[in-house]
Amino acid sequence: MIVLREKEGVLLRIERSLAEWLSEVLESLARRYGADFADLDPKTSTAWYWPKGVESAGGGRSADHEEMLRQAVALRGERIPLLKRWIAALEGSGDPATLRLSSAEAEVFVAGVNDHRLALAMRHGWMDTRLEPDLEKIADGTQRVALAEIHFLGAIIGEVLEAM
Repeated sequence: MIVLREKEGVLLRIERSLAEWLSEVLESLARRYGADFADLDPKTSTAWYWPKGVESAGGGRSADHEEMLRQAVALRGERIPLLKRWIAALEGSGDPATLRLSSAEAEVFVAGVNDHRLALAMRHGWMDTRLEPDLEKIADGTQRVALAEIHFLGAIIGEVLEAM
């Protein structure tokens, strides 16, 4: 994968197999962004809408908390058309696949990919720990794959941020 700075944003050139995997990540994200808050699995809702974060942002009262939660859910829902456009771009381009992001879109891309990472980390119980354990020390294959995915997506985020 190559991430390049362009005048209006960022260009990602991604090998076909990686582009297919990234499309799956974005599709999963779009499904969860489109779900009602009550329908999200508890670990994803905790990762994305952590009560402590709402409280520290000034949402200590119940009515404030509900309004901030409603706004956060709505914001993620508004990103679905953009996610679908990126999926179509990745699936419709050659090898390597290309994805052009304006500067504003690059920020949304980073936030979305990080949302996926947070939800994945929470599902595996890693939210309160550093995500740096040695992969060889993790016996469970599913957890090893999840940790590798978290690190790889983190590298993609880093490359996009550097190019911005």
